[in-house]
Amino acid sequence: MMDDTPQDAPDQAPAGEQEVTLHFLRLTKNYMGRAARAKRLRENDVLVAINGDMFTGDSNDLGAIFSMDQDEDSDDHRRWLLTFWRNGAFFHQVYGGALVGHFEYETGDKAHEIRDAFGKLTYAPLDTYENHEIFRAQDGRAALHSLKPDELATIVPLLWMLNHRLFYPMLAISIIYALTFLTSLLLFIPTYVLVSIYTKKAQLDLLRSFQLFKDRQYWATIAAPNEIDAQMQAIGIDSEIRFNSTPPPKKKKPAKRAG
Repeated sequence: MMDDTPQDAPDQAPAGEQEVTLHFLRLTKNYMGRAARAKRLRENDVLVAINGDMFTGDSNDLGAIFSMDQDEDSDDHRRWLLTFWRNGAFFHQVYGGALVGHFEYETGDKAHEIRDAFGKLTYAPLDTYENHEIFRAQDGRAALHSLKPDELATIVPLLWMLNHRLFYPMLAISIIYALTFLTSLLLFIPTYVLVSIYTKKAQLDLLRSFQLFKDRQYWATIAAPNEIDAQMQAIGIDSEIRFNSTPPPKKKKPAKRAG
């Protein structure tokens, strides 16, 4: 759920300073809005860009961007791709409302480091970015899924469950299909329709419940054009995280004793 209230202003530059210094907005622990908390932003995350353009304004400028007039007949413009910096790496999140929080200025060498790194950052077409939820276990094992509704969940629920390895619900639905099909085709058809409607509406809940069942906790939301890109962003901000498609970290061999 997005928070649309205006955020607090960041700390201002020291009085009497004549030259405008390079700065970014850095989140503090004093206050974070619901959207920031829901997407698992952290203290000291630095806002670097909005829709691919570097942002070096203050919190008033940020609020103005989110409060721009919208087309009353369309919600297409109510979407912003925000780029953040954490642990020396960039990650993205898609917002449908204002980013609310208390900010301070990130200046000095760190600001120049971020600016230089941003100059090398490339983007896919902005409309291809979708939010992905990442769930992480204590040992670093992780999995993710897109928040974009999947039409396959409605058309062929069993195939959708197979793609996401939801084996237990898949087994239950298979038994229901078999029993109703063997009983009567007139019973099987409405059953299939009802299962499709349920899977369409509950697909995110099913995916989240499965991750919790696997002892993984919600870790972050990352926007990317595909799952591989989302994984690479996650690895960039946490070197200990690993997915099924990424090799486990190499274990250091114990040093041999002399002699």
